Amino acid sequence: MIVRTISPAVLLFGLIAFEAIATGCQWDGTPAPQSASAAEPTSPSPKLDEYGGFPGMASPNHAKKAFRLEKFSNKKWMFVDPDNNAFFMNGVYVLDQSGSTDELGTSFAGRTGAKYGDTGPAWAPAQLRRMQTWGFNTVGPFASVYALATHEFPTWPGDRSNPVKVPFLAFLRPSFYAMENENGWAGMPVKNMLAGVSPYYKGYRPADGVADYFDPNWEKFLANQLAHDGAEIKQSAYKRYMIGVSLDDSDDLFGFGAGPDFRTQPEAGKNNPHLGWLVLTASPEQSASAQYSAVYSDACVYTKNALHDLLVAKYGTIAALNDAWGSNYSTFGSSGSTIRGETVGTGSGTMASFTKTLAHTTVTRFSLQLLLAGAVVGGDLGDGRVWGPNLNGTIDYSTGALNITFPNAPKNGAAITVNYVQNGWGAGQGLMDEDGRPSHQGWVGRDDLGLSDARSTVRADLDRFLYEIAKHYFSVERQQIEAWLPGALFLGPTTLGTWSTPSNQNVLKAAGESLDAMAIGGGWPLSQKQLDFIRQFYGDKPIYVGAYRTANADSGLWRHAGGPGDFSTQAGRGQDYFNRTTALAAATYSQDGSRPYVGVIWWQYLDNRGERLNWGLVTLDDNAYDGHEAVPGRVSCSPPLENKTCGGEERSYGDLLTPVKNAHRRLFQLLSR
Repeated sequence: MIVRTISPAVLLFGLIAFEAIATGCQWDGTPAPQSASAAEPTSPSPKLDEYGGFPGMASPNHAKKAFRLEKFSNKKWMFVDPDNNAFFMNGVYVLDQSGSTDELGTSFAGRTGAKYGDTGPAWAPAQLRRMQTWGFNTVGPFASVYALATHEFPTWPGDRSNPVKVPFLAFLRPSFYAMENENGWAGMPVKNMLAGVSPYYKGYRPADGVADYFDPNWEKFLANQLAHDGAEIKQSAYKRYMIGVSLDDSDDLFGFGAGPDFRTQPEAGKNNPHLGWLVLTASPEQSASAQYSAVYSDACVYTKNALHDLLVAKYGTIAALNDAWGSNYSTFGSSGSTIRGETVGTGSGTMASFTKTLAHTTVTRFSLQLLLAGAVVGGDLGDGRVWGPNLNGTIDYSTGALNITFPNAPKNGAAITVNYVQNGWGAGQGLMDEDGRPSHQGWVGRDDLGLSDARSTVRADLDRFLYEIAKHYFSVERQQIEAWLPGALFLGPTTLGTWSTPSNQNVLKAAGESLDAMAIGGGWPLSQKQLDFIRQFYGDKPIYVGAYRTANADSGLWRHAGGPGDFSTQAGRGQDYFNRTTALAAATYSQDGSRPYVGVIWWQYLDNRGERLNWGLVTLDDNAYDGHEAVPGRVSCSPPLENKTCGGEERSYGDLLTPVKNAHRRLFQLLSR
């Protein structure tokens, strides 16, 4: 069983605290393809197999009873379900209720507990039945563990398995939790490599940071997380309902999101900077992180070290690198001096504060480690603060003035020492000292997005390095998934491209070598130019999309303005989904006519009070946006929950779900051709 109680924000295979959901969602506000009205049924409800697949579209290949991907004779990529039938993934993100409250502060879990008898084992199967009547056939990432077909619970009948089994995506966030070192699975916490970002970088800095992917502890954490949190899935007799594995939230993959080749939609300027440039100019060392309550005995930032190794392998000598780049580095490493074991003081058992002016200045930011009796207990945070779980202090980098205070006086005779670098990153002349300073911008440039003003050889090397970062990231994850459950599909992060924009071409190339299918977030279908760009670098492989749309004025969050692209009514919101979803069936790659779309995942099941946005199919009072349940009075819920009572809203809200259901019916019709 996956449930554990480690923190309110824990996020496992299908378990999330709702208020901790990442807030970097992409609104879908670009003009939709025009289509017929979705207000009335477009066709009878299709007959589906137990997984939601199309019995009239059987695969000619007979394989083991597990989900796979195939291209059919009409050049249409499709999932194939365990019954050997074509399957288009219509999913829902965040089928969970933890922590949610309505506009008046009433607990969603409290209301649903009273309505269904509990907040999990009865609530989740009821929502799964609801979803299925709306034409959804997949539980997407961030779901409650009780929504997974592989979960067991003592009160469920028979073999205690989930009474409503729906295909699902297994989901983990290894990159985020490796930085927290959840359960100690990483050995040493993995660094946020952007904590040491260049002072000359003025762009957006993601709140959670970006994991140091080349740190071997990152891979170690992933292996342990799959083994422990994936145990119930792996051992389940119903693991065939798992479509594939999705790893990491797109908010944790800064640098892999919207690339530089297209304008982000509906807001411009949301493109990710070039991760290779960020790493080149970042600190090569970190000693502590107050954000992740971590002290690093091994200060190396491994991803910057990987850049060092790549350039050494290519150029051989620093002179050759300088000749190619037009640079003036003195060494591939750092020209700074490393000082180890300098004495700060000795514990007396009574004295808690220590002051020392270090013998060597200037002290390099992020490099100082504080040791007590030979063990690293603290480090500097790059801003003059010295931090450890059991100490705090300051360091003046220019003068070397160090002040340390322990809450408890060190034991008598305990040596207090420091390690640090003098005149290294930001001051030295080595490649590892590069920080993007003005005197180096003649070759590294200032354009951290497209590298337009960098030397052409620098740009080419950083493009190659970005590919190597992404290749390492995706290939390690694929290898670990294969080791955990051989043959499982690898579907990448929640979304790779973001804001209706594909990733950098170097990221796409690496993704195409490891992923079975890739998710894009934002407007869809993508333009033909974007699709062909993806085909050029990612290859003839399938994609699926995240669906983001709100209509705040016609929802339980009517007090709050909607985001970009907000619709005025639920009906308009539903019509847009209908138009876009049904257009996916005919979208093709120009190069070979392949039809790449294999799924849509709706963000998200419930409205999001934390973001003040009407993302949901269901209100925070547990009423579906179907024109019947979400009303002020008390009414019987819509089927299949007609034995429950709904209503009790402040206002009456419109019908989103009729056009959503009709979109799924119409899509089935189009895909069956």
